[in-house]
Amino acid sequence: MLSQLWSEIVKLRFAFAGVLLILLGQSFSYEWLKVSVDGLVANIGSLLLFIGIWQFIYDEKSRRELCCEIVRAVKGSDDLQKNGLVSCLLNSKQVFENEEWRKAEVLVVGYQYSPRFLKDNLELVSQRISKKKKTVICYAGDQKEVLDYLRWSTPGATDIQRSIGEMKDLARQHFDDSPYLLLKEHKRVLKYSFIYTEIGIWIKFYTNSGLRADVPAFKITSRTALFSFFESDIKKLGVLS
Repeated sequence: MLSQLWSEIVKLRFAFAGVLLILLGQSFSYEWLKVSVDGLVANIGSLLLFIGIWQFIYDEKSRRELCCEIVRAVKGSDDLQKNGLVSCLLNSKQVFENEEWRKAEVLVVGYQYSPRFLKDNLELVSQRISKKKKTVICYAGDQKEVLDYLRWSTPGATDIQRSIGEMKDLARQHFDDSPYLLLKEHKRVLKYSFIYTEIGIWIKFYTNSGLRADVPAFKITSRTALFSFFESDIKKLGVLS
C-alpha cells in the first residue's frame, strides 16, 4: 500500500515538474551559445510531463494484467464468467432465489410437466400476484407425440397428464385463475428446464440415460452472450414476449 502511494507521488511530481518547466519556458526568452534556453526548458518540461503520464498508463495496465493473472491462477480461466456463467449447484432442486424472483418484472418457468415449482413457491407466486407481476409457467402440451415420447424416455415417470392436472388445480385453488399467473403449453420436448427473469436464467439439463439422478443447474446473468442465446431460444417457444 505504501509503495503504491509512493509510486503515485513520484508520478505526480514528474507531471507537476513538467508543467512548471513548460510554463517557465514560456515566460522568458533567452539564448546562450546559440542555444534557445527557454525552448530547452520547455522541452525538458514536456519530457517530464510525458514520463509522468506514460508511467501512470503503464502502471494501470500492468496492475490490471496482474489482477487477471491472479484470478486465472486462483480460479482458472475467466472465459465462463465473461460469457455469463455466475453460479452452479450440483442439485437443481436446491435452486431458490426468493428475493430475485420476487422483485423480477417477468418470471417464466419451463418444465416438461412437473408441478414442483408451483407447489414449492405458492407464497412467492402470491406475493408477485399482489404486486401485479406476471408469472408464467409453461409445460408440455397434450399432443400425443410429445406425451408418448416423454413416457418412453422417462422410465418410472408419474402420470404426466395427472401432474399437469395437479398444476392446474393448484392455480385454481390458490390463485383463482389470476391473470397474473399464466399456465402455457409449449408443445415441445424441452432439452432443458429453466427459470427465467430479466436478471438471470437458471438452466437445468436433462440426462441422456433417462435414469433418475441429481442434475446440476447453472445460472447465467443478463447482458451476456449466453443469456442472449437462451433468452432467444425461450422466446421461440412462444412463452416469452
